Amino acid sequence: MALKPCDPAEAGDVWLRVITNKKYWRDDGTIHNGAFAGKGGFAHVDDHPWTHDLSGRLLSLVKDLGKDCINFCGERYAGVMFQNVETLRSENSGWPTDVIYTPLERDPAHADFVAFNVGNDLDYFQVRDWLQDIIQYVKPEKVEAVEVALRAAAAK
Repeated sequence: MALKPCDPAEAGDVWLRVITNKKYWRDDGTIHNGAFAGKGGFAHVDDHPWTHDLSGRLLSLVKDLGKDCINFCGERYAGVMFQNVETLRSENSGWPTDVIYTPLERDPAHADFVAFNVGNDLDYFQVRDWLQDIIQYVKPEKVEAVEVALRAAAAK
């Protein structure tokens, strides 16, 4: 069944977000928490049932991840962060979280990681720290191999 706007994403799908700054990669290969901040980062929203969201996309609606990333941000393309929807749909962060399909006219694959009832700054940082712990990431030169593996896993 096709997703409709504001539907929860399928559990077997993968939520992803382009990393647009090479400075987000730490020397030890991990990702800096700044990758979750800034314009379009994990932030408070007023016009949805959830309190915070982080823009991303659904892999099932992306034809070629590497090409899409380059088309999206050109030379700023520094990698991709990702996690399966089932893992992101939880209360393990301390707050209910989910991935909601939120297509845009310019991006029909758009989906938000969302958190409900995040109240104060401490809550915000705890959810962001949880994301930093569970989100996987890959540099551009490995995106194609990871995409193949993710699509194969989703097909099972």
